[in-house]
Amino acid sequence: MRSIDPHSPRADTADLLRKAMLALAVLGVLATTVELATLRHWKTTDQVIPWVVLGVVAAAVLALIVHPTPPTIKAVRTLAVLGIASGLYGLFVHVKSNYDVAILDYRYTDTWPTMSLWSKLWAAATGGVGPSPVMAPAVLSQCAICLAFATLHHPRLRQVSLVADHAQHEEPTPARTQLRAVPGRD
Repeated sequence: MRSIDPHSPRADTADLLRKAMLALAVLGVLATTVELATLRHWKTTDQVIPWVVLGVVAAAVLALIVHPTPPTIKAVRTLAVLGIASGLYGLFVHVKSNYDVAILDYRYTDTWPTMSLWSKLWAAATGGVGPSPVMAPAVLSQCAICLAFATLHHPRLRQVSLVADHAQHEEPTPARTQLRAVPGRD
């Protein structure tokens, strides 16, 4: 793996983009928190899920800023994948909710039973019917995606791989040779 000089413009750009991704994740978490609070989005178990995901994403952002070690970075990536999946689950739940109550909408009461499946799904997914904002859960996925991007080619991972590469190319000392010896083989 080729290393980037930490003082090069390319490294500065990567660092700036990493910080921007973290800032977008933080802003998304804060905005979603305000949105969920104003909607009092905590009345059912399904409505508590985004609160848990927001807490996890916020903790992951904080961990990445405060303690960016290789294990932390890998854990943050795992949490980001879970955040993305949670946002997609929320998207599904919102579309399904809209789909399920569509027959009650006065605009669709007469036409809903005769509409094609694709027309019904389109109406439910675009907010044409139902009370649930379809794209709101996607913001959770967006926050998690920004978090995942902030870990790509992280300099702390590069430092560890450089140390490992350096250790592989060193001349073996007698102590290292003894540690690498396999019992029963000469």
